[in-house]
Amino acid sequence: MRKRNILCVSLALSLLLTACSKTNTNEATPLKEGDYAAILPYETSTTRVKHVGLFNVLDFRLQIESGLMELSKKHFSPSDYGYKTHQYLTYDELDATNGSRGLLGTLRDENPNGLNPSTDEEFDTGNGISTGPVLLMDAYELDFYANDKIKGISVGLVMNSYASVDDENVDITSKQMKSYVEVTSNKLVNYMRSRFNDIGNKVPIYIAVFTVNKDGFGGYSYDTYYQGYSGKCNSFSQEYFDFPTSSAKEYDSETYDTFLNYREKVSSILPDTAYVTAEARYTDKKLDRFTIKITATGKTAGELLAVSQGAKDALSLFASTDCEYLVTVETGGKVFTMLERPIGTTKVTVISTL
Repeated sequence: MRKRNILCVSLALSLLLTACSKTNTNEATPLKEGDYAAILPYETSTTRVKHVGLFNVLDFRLQIESGLMELSKKHFSPSDYGYKTHQYLTYDELDATNGSRGLLGTLRDENPNGLNPSTDEEFDTGNGISTGPVLLMDAYELDFYANDKIKGISVGLVMNSYASVDDENVDITSKQMKSYVEVTSNKLVNYMRSRFNDIGNKVPIYIAVFTVNKDGFGGYSYDTYYQGYSGKCNSFSQEYFDFPTSSAKEYDSETYDTFLNYREKVSSILPDTAYVTAEARYTDKKLDRFTIKITATGKTAGELLAVSQGAKDALSLFASTDCEYLVTVETGGKVFTMLERPIGTTKVTVISTL
């Protein structure tokens, strides 16, 4: 995944409201069925400042948080819970500047709760020894409520999957990475259970780890569900590819060829070509989200409508119904049309038209 061109689907795509049984006193109606409902009035956390300071690309931050929401549905159903954010892992809890006790800091006498290796610790990457690497960069938190009581917590840990060895960044092997993930996740859960009385040892905690590689790509790679103090760490893979690129063609030639056909059909609608690109997400090697962006600059409303109609019809070229397809038609930096074809169907929904 690039640190650009990432859509926060569950938070921003749909403008269609659906009914939802309220589980909390001040729970909003979700944008679409299957989304979490925010609990109002929404409490903005100071932790947002930390997120912005660490990753200044908005799309990257949105992918981390919306991805955590999606993964959390395995354990906390949107029909049963509403959400808040960062009720426990506040800015002060995470911040590691000026010798504070922040969780994102290094482990040392002044910061026994630091989740990063101490500055003099030798860390085995599997490809050499790195001294005191900074592996944990950030943490995102979602808090799930039912009947106005905390019922579950999800934390997304953002980690580097590489470290410096002899002044060169090398990949941390999957074995060594998983070992660090297990130790760090266990320590964080123990910390939260002992520090916050309303969490204790009864509230389930889900930890998902978003790994970033040395090329700036990232995706969720590990997760653990804790009931009490123990849980099993699972490995999985998320990979992102931009279309059309040689790496996408090499990884999935069938989808690549279909995209080229799609692009040709859409581009041929107008005398001057519309610019068509896409980003694909693969989870455990299977395509599960395909996001298409069509840019048609300097066009009339009639021309944009024609392009939108052609973009909608041409989605039939993609035969797989195991993937969610999302299409935006943009002009002058504004979205003219948004289309969605959910998993399990070939029906395309027009979400909005400017």
